Amino acid sequence: MRHAESTLRVDADVRALADSQFRFVAGVAGDGTEIIQSVNLPDRYVRVVDGAVRLDLVGTSFRRVPRTAGVSIQLPTGEFLTHDQGRLTAGPADGPRTRFLLS
Repeated sequence: MRHAESTLRVDADVRALADSQFRFVAGVAGDGTEIIQSVNLPDRYVRVVDGAVRLDLVGTSFRRVPRTAGVSIQLPTGEFLTHDQGRLTAGPADGPRTRFLLS
């Protein structure tokens, strides 16, 4: 996952490493929730609005759901972060497109 300005994408070959660095910080939607913060733009957070995923000054709270390979990132609505052909969106859990490897 990386950002290009305020757009978030999933790309295999990220040349600007700093654009692919994020950290999980305490969320605001109760215990066990987290928001995802950009490392190189620390005042920006991952936000989901009407299914679109972007960087913004306000973040969306998520829960990490462990999977066999990686984690899925669940929104309070029950939807998950998912990716299709490089585009990040919010949608139902549907296999490997909702799994993310964290390092």
